[in-house]
Amino acid sequence: MEGKRKRIYRWLAACLALLVAFTGLLTVQAAGVAKPTKLSAKVNDNVSITLQWTAAKKVSGYQVYTAGSKSGKYTLLATTSATKYTHSNLKGGKTYYYKVRAYKTVKKKKRYSGYTAVVRATAVQYAAQKSLRSLNSKVDG
Repeated sequence: MEGKRKRIYRWLAACLALLVAFTGLLTVQAAGVAKPTKLSAKVNDNVSITLQWTAAKKVSGYQVYTAGSKSGKYTLLATTSATKYTHSNLKGGKTYYYKVRAYKTVKKKKRYSGYTAVVRATAVQYAAQKSLRSLNSKVDG
């Protein structure tokens, strides 16, 4: 009875290995993608926001997403291989929310990491920029 049980276990293990290999599950497990970290947003004085994050190892690139609220629907803003992205031509006074994920291309398929923590930034209004510049020039000069 013991020999028969071992043969059944071996047969099941072989079937499971074939199933995993055939469905690509093995590839998905082997292609785990590291997540980028430390996402930050810097508000620029030209109605733009610069995002920067720490690189993830062995990835093909990054996808930057934005939304109008933290729990809102995020849309793909850009795909880049850099660890910095500037979102420009923004509406002054509006708050933007961002998150980033890495991807790795394996056998012509993209595998994705989890998302970074969400960051938010409010674009500077042009009138406020102009007033600040005027104030600074009066203080400095």
